[in-house]
Amino acid sequence: MPQLKYLWVYLIILMPGLAPAQDNIIEEVLVQGNRRFPEDSIRYRIASKEGDPLDVMRVTNDIKALWATGQLDNIRVGLLEGETGGVILVFDVTELPLVVEVDYRGQRKLTKSTITDKVEEERLTITEDDVLSYQRVNAIRRLIKELLNERGLRYGTVNYTLERLDSGTARIVFNVDEGTKVKIHGIQPYDGICLWSRWCCISFYWKTCRYLWS
Repeated sequence: MPQLKYLWVYLIILMPGLAPAQDNIIEEVLVQGNRRFPEDSIRYRIASKEGDPLDVMRVTNDIKALWATGQLDNIRVGLLEGETGGVILVFDVTELPLVVEVDYRGQRKLTKSTITDKVEEERLTITEDDVLSYQRVNAIRRLIKELLNERGLRYGTVNYTLERLDSGTARIVFNVDEGTKVKIHGIQPYDGICLWSRWCCISFYWKTCRYLWS
């Protein structure tokens, strides 16, 4: 086979110029970039077949079907010039990494065991060799933030980093900054003339306290 010229572009750029036409017949569908995800499973979800006219909406649906598997971190679609005047449709995929470790760093008053116990209670535990789930990672991040709030650490922040390792694996690191604890030392009484009734003043102070502690 002669060397083919790559025409890599994102699908959104392909859309305007690739209406189905006779010279846009799919000669071949190629899948590349997968390592753990079986090629047969990927092809099963691709409706675009050899001999079909290139249909942008169908390719879009192919991407959605692949994305719905929860196995992929990125999907690129490209074209190669075919030998007989058609095109070769290429799906270049990047798989989500396998998680080999989850670490919590930066916390002082909030212990690691407290976090892990709560994560387990909420059934959010990420075990070794699980496929990375951004949804679960963000759920854990929100959970840690709630634990900080419960301890009066409302200025605390939580974010995470993904440390890519070898062979398609990664370490998730939750970075916890507890900030400073919210403290109320008391409310000084107003010495001036109160134009409200005593009941109104008490109600105002009570609502103020509730707002500060909420």
